[in-house]
Amino acid sequence: KAKASEMARLCIRLAWLFRIKKDEKEKDFLNYALKYYRETYERENFPVEKLDEFTCMYMIAELYRRTEQFDESVKWFSRIVGSAEARKNPTLIESARDQFQLAKEQMEKSGKSVSETA
Repeated sequence: KAKASEMARLCIRLAWLFRIKKDEKEKDFLNYALKYYRETYERENFPVEKLDEFTCMYMIAELYRRTEQFDESVKWFSRIVGSAEARKNPTLIESARDQFQLAKEQMEKSGKSVSETA
């Protein structure tokens, strides 16, 4: 049986291919990738190959954003930005801040409050 981290990588790549083809299946595979990245975060020991804990958290946050679950996205990006350990990777922190802001803006535009998007 494949590990969650392997399934996550496979699903995200399939989502990218469907995006290139402008196929609606992209959303399905973004959701599958999100599920498997969550499983990876909860069950596997980091680092998982080249994936560290904070990059996994970033993937989860970004997948929540891309699946329009903005409140969860904001929570995960906040956890990264607020982590002293994550600050050892300035590029990741900068990207997380940018995406955090984007997720907040998208949440406001969607008219959904935090409780409505949960």
